Amino acid sequence: MAAGLSGPIAFITLLGDYTRYVSPRRHSSRTVLRATCVGLTAGLLVPQLFGTFTAYAAGAALDYAEPLVSAAPGWYLVPLLLAASAGSVGNAGLMLYSMGLDLDAIVPDPGAPPQTPLLKRRRG
Repeated sequence: MAAGLSGPIAFITLLGDYTRYVSPRRHSSRTVLRATCVGLTAGLLVPQLFGTFTAYAAGAALDYAEPLVSAAPGWYLVPLLLAASAGSVGNAGLMLYSMGLDLDAIVPDPGAPPQTPLLKRRRG
């Protein structure tokens, strides 16, 4: 449960990029911070609590998926498989976007103007 509750900490590195789309004229920094905290906590705490509840209900101490599938009625397996397969698509997209930002920060663009004296190009 502690690993699941650490989810908001994992998304902190992405927040700086998404907050650039928020208008500073319409929303104060305090409002953006409050909305971010509520969104991260509610958006990640509710699924974590649901997962904890279903793990206890299915008797899953160490393995979550197998006891959940065996405890589920037959009609529930199709929605369960859809949620399991499609549920990670949004997170995968977010992680790919973050990876692209990280890669863009690490690998220098050869066509970009130099940013430090060490990368200054010699003229002529």
